[in-house]
Amino acid sequence: MKTCRDPRNLASSRCWRSSLLLLLVVLETCLRWTAGQTVTVSPSNVIAIRGVDGHDFTKFCSVTGISVMEFQWLKGEEVVETDTTAPGHYFISNAEMTADNSGQYYCRVKGSDGTLTESHNAGRLTVLENEVIVAPSPQYAVLGSSIELQCAITAEGVTIIDRWAVGDDTNFEAGLNVLSPVEMGDERMYTCRLHDENMEMDDFDVNIDFRITVPPLILTPPESLYTFTDDAFQSSISIGYSGREGDTSVVEWRKDGETLATSGEGYEIQTSYSPADLMATTSLVFTDTYLSRSFEGAYDVVITNENDVIPVAERTARTSFSISVTGQGEKYSGRKTTFTIQ
Repeated sequence: MKTCRDPRNLASSRCWRSSLLLLLVVLETCLRWTAGQTVTVSPSNVIAIRGVDGHDFTKFCSVTGISVMEFQWLKGEEVVETDTTAPGHYFISNAEMTADNSGQYYCRVKGSDGTLTESHNAGRLTVLENEVIVAPSPQYAVLGSSIELQCAITAEGVTIIDRWAVGDDTNFEAGLNVLSPVEMGDERMYTCRLHDENMEMDDFDVNIDFRITVPPLILTPPESLYTFTDDAFQSSISIGYSGREGDTSVVEWRKDGETLATSGEGYEIQTSYSPADLMATTSLVFTDTYLSRSFEGAYDVVITNENDVIPVAERTARTSFSISVTGQGEKYSGRKTTFTIQ
């Protein structure tokens, strides 16, 4: 009896039809087995900002239809190390993240039968360095001027909408970052929320401290004449100017063209502030019991605010005077000493 097991009979039409039927059955079985098998990486595209707290990176490997024995993560063609306690997750903390982590990530799983199956898609990570965030803090403006607080991402291909909240308010709106004119009540914390229109990046907030700076103006110039007795301990010459504590102002006292140190023989230079009046006072305080002729000379006081939001022509204020000492001014002489500011 002829059988299809005999190689000599395989070419017969009956055996050929039997072989084809068997092949179709095997293929159908394989298709039924693999139809429910999927390996997917999510999210598909992540933009992470290095240096922004909480901007970590996590990829998830979702598997259906496979009894997984082992997970592998690949960056491009290279296998990368993963946390063995959470093998289906690939995690990079923001503190460890660098631009070198950018790339395509794949998940590969090994089934119980030893078969390796790779994800049908890749999860892309783009790491942006923190300098692409334009949000300096604090941001300054001159009282009475106009300003638009800045907060944005300048990276190519990232479409960002910024919304703002003021102080402790949690309602984010457009336009709250435009201040015109700047008033003292505007000085507070502002929060900028950056939102990606393409939903590829999570929203994140940037806090911006807004401060007001004041150009220096001489408000109380020195008097034309000062008269002291030689025992006028702690007498002083004071000059008031517009300014505030925390401003980047430099006060320079000069005698005969030479800059005075903040303290020296017989004197100290002191600065105080009156926050309510937006006013500061710089003082030359005499600390010796008796005045000396060494204080004679020409004096200049130069006050410079170094904050570059102030126009250059408005950053400096200056006043000048001279001191003349009459009498010997010798210690313990008992004689009266006067000096005159001209």
